Amino acid sequence: MSIYLPNFNDSRVVTFCGSDGVNVDGFYQALLTATSQTSGHISDLWKLFLTNKYGYYNGPHITGYESEDTFSFGGAFTIHNKVSFDGINDWMYYPGGVREPGLIDGRYVTIAFNITPRKAVGTSQTILALQSLNMVIKIHTDNAIRFQFNSGALGGLQLVNGGSVTAPMVTGNSYIYHFSFDCLAAARVVNVFCNGLPAEHNLTFNGVGDTATFTHISNNRTVFGNTNASGTANSPLQADVGFFWMTVGNTVDHYITDPNKFCSPGGHDIALGGDGSEAGVQPVLFFGGEHTAADWNAGTNFGTGGTAYTMNPDGVT
Repeated sequence: MSIYLPNFNDSRVVTFCGSDGVNVDGFYQALLTATSQTSGHISDLWKLFLTNKYGYYNGPHITGYESEDTFSFGGAFTIHNKVSFDGINDWMYYPGGVREPGLIDGRYVTIAFNITPRKAVGTSQTILALQSLNMVIKIHTDNAIRFQFNSGALGGLQLVNGGSVTAPMVTGNSYIYHFSFDCLAAARVVNVFCNGLPAEHNLTFNGVGDTATFTHISNNRTVFGNTNASGTANSPLQADVGFFWMTVGNTVDHYITDPNKFCSPGGHDIALGGDGSEAGVQPVLFFGGEHTAADWNAGTNFGTGGTAYTMNPDGVT
């Protein structure tokens, strides 16, 4: 979904934004102030602002500024179509007892996702699992992101230490997380961002030898929203998910260190494109974004990997 924002070169926009900044985030903050709100989608705030001032709304998208038809608009602010995983039996997996074919051995790994946790603190839940436990991303019991990353090339030795992003999430708040890894022995690096800013974390590479050059994340099943793909719930995800984006490869375009490839400087959604390539490369896995619950439930992967995913019959909403 896109809504159109003002031309930030227009003097009236500059005046409206004031000290909040002449950009998307400044315009958003100015709307919050003008409507006496503390949160909300920018389209809803715009509707409230105009309705309060003029008694009507000329939407559904921003098509004019107040009553001035000549006001110039350009650019777009994207809101991802979030779907709800119910924490009971909503999960999706690559079937057949084989791994996701696009998750090759690779030096670089980049993962990003937009999530609003819905479970209360104290319950562990799974975002992604590459069985047999070669990679697991979880929301831990303290609502912090826990990451486990093993090397199949080294017989399952843990390549990245299990650990959590140190600032726990607040149930009901929206977060855009972004991880990138350079697994080359001489320059192993872990980058973690939350809402466009560097995030404190304790994810580090183990001091293993040069044989760990590549991630080698071999696995026999790829599961989103549960620890395993069987009919048994095991730490199922209860959250609203805007998108999930993951790539693995041996060229530097798979190593994304710019946090604003996945969100605006103020931590808001940006368009990733129909296939996720607006971030700089088409990922192996791409779910959500501008796509709908029907696409999730059909198991459609818009990345370069396999498309034949299976969603549990209940399905997301």
